[in-house]
Amino acid sequence: MRLEAFATIHSVLVGASLIILATITPDKVSAAQRIERLCFTSSYQAVLLTNGKVYYGQIKKEVAGFVRLDNVYYLISHRDKGSGKMKSLLIKRGEEIHGPGYMYINRTHILFIEPVAANSKIGKLIAEARRKAKKARGRLLIEQLANKNQQV
Repeated sequence: MRLEAFATIHSVLVGASLIILATITPDKVSAAQRIERLCFTSSYQAVLLTNGKVYYGQIKKEVAGFVRLDNVYYLISHRDKGSGKMKSLLIKRGEEIHGPGYMYINRTHILFIEPVAANSKIGKLIAEARRKAKKARGRLLIEQLANKNQQV
C-alpha cells in the first residue's frame, strides 16, 4: 500500500514538473538569464544553422527569441583555377551591398553554438582579417588627411 502511494505521488510530481517545464518559454526568462546562458570565454563563436550555413561572430545579446551576432564572418568555397583544388575564403559580413554590421538569428534556426578557439584555423583567419582591416582603415585615414591638407 505504501509503495503504491509512493508511486502515485512520484508520478504526479514528475507529471507536474513536465507541465511546468513545458510552460516555461524563453520570453518568461529574464533577459539577464538568457544572455548569461549564451556567455562564452572565447572572443568568437561558430553558429550552425538548420540550413547548413555557419556564421562566425560575437554573440552580444538575445532579444525576443533572436540571437544578435556582431562582427560576422562566413566561409565561401571556390575552385582554384590554377590548381583545381577547392579553397575556402573568409568573408566579413558587412562588405555586401547593403552593408550589414550585425545580424539577428532566430533561435529556432540554430542547431548549435560553439566557441572558436583563438589558435584554430578560423580564429587565426579572423585575427588576420581584423589586422588587415585595421591597417587599411589607418591607410585610408592617412589618405583622407593628406587630401584634406592638399585642399587647404
